[in-house]
Amino acid sequence: DLENDDISILRQYSYKLRHHLTDAAYRDLPSATPDAHVPTLETAQSRIAYLAGFKPEVFDCCPEVCMCYTGPYALDRECRVCHTSRYGANGRARKHFTYLPLIPRLKAMVASKAVASKMTYRAQGHMSIEGEISDFMDSKRYKRLCSERVVIDDRTLPHKFFQDGRDVAFGLSTDGFAPFRRRKTTC
Repeated sequence: DLENDDISILRQYSYKLRHHLTDAAYRDLPSATPDAHVPTLETAQSRIAYLAGFKPEVFDCCPEVCMCYTGPYALDRECRVCHTSRYGANGRARKHFTYLPLIPRLKAMVASKAVASKMTYRAQGHMSIEGEISDFMDSKRYKRLCSERVVIDDRTLPHKFFQDGRDVAFGLSTDGFAPFRRRKTTC
């Protein structure tokens, strides 16, 4: 059972998501409702992740959002793109990127009947219209994969890609990726 404070945090954050509030608008809520306790955005997100059982991974990143200091760049002290210092005068990283690992997120999605049902859209709800691309499932690549058998380590398996309606198809787009703000260009 959730404590009243946790329920309040969930309701406030749900309001942010339902009404597409920007982070700035959410942060301004205390000035609009001074009698209501509205936790900081970071506190709310951290508490929700904890309640959901997620363990976010926090990485330092360039203050200009050019790169993340992870893997081979974990020890870098300045951005390799714009040469901005990683650390402020206080010795702390100037900006962070919080990442929720994929596998726990997928587990949470399939654990929810409502979300799991929506995930079958690819198999049950999508109607392709010849000559139109309205979703990744209309792409030539996806359609070609659907007719191919899965091969792992040079071993051909008996099933085809996305044959099971519960299979999850991922798309990845990274061109111009800037996780913190909308930009027309990146560094």
